[in-house]
Amino acid sequence: PKRIIPGNENDIVSGADGRIIYIRELEKDQMPFSVKKLQIAKLEEITKTNILKQPCYLIGIAMTLFDVHVNRAPIDGQIKMVKHTPGKGKTLGLNTPLSTIQNERNTVVIERNDGVTAGIVQIAAKRVDRCIITSEEGNFVNRGDIIGKIRWGSQLDMIIPRNCTIMVREGEQVYAGSTIIGKLII
Repeated sequence: PKRIIPGNENDIVSGADGRIIYIRELEKDQMPFSVKKLQIAKLEEITKTNILKQPCYLIGIAMTLFDVHVNRAPIDGQIKMVKHTPGKGKTLGLNTPLSTIQNERNTVVIERNDGVTAGIVQIAAKRVDRCIITSEEGNFVNRGDIIGKIRWGSQLDMIIPRNCTIMVREGEQVYAGSTIIGKLII
């Protein structure tokens, strides 16, 4: 569906429809990880960008079959990285801790002109054919623009700067492009 994008350029919008499953703090240069049933899976590809040169939040959004599976840009800016990580054999259910490192995923990093950086990590669920990114490195996107999709039920993790006020809570339903996740303090 078409979405009205609320707020202004300092409002970070949700990258996916779904329910917030965790909000974690990352320190500068700390390896980001996705959490499944209290087990940790490292998202190493994100260390190849400058997104971790500042403290960040890692926010997990679980998508069900009833959510819209189009993913949107959380901020305005240039896409600095699109990294596809193919699945490793049998696809696991997202309730399985190893799913975040065994299942197919895409990582996208977007940087604004002022250096503010945000990222999303699409993580495929069991029996999901693939994660799709429709934007390419070097493209400029506006906050709320469609940048990809995941088929069926899956998960999207967002990495956003910690110099913002978080506007959501764990367990809350959010909508891609329509829910403000955080407000940057600049």
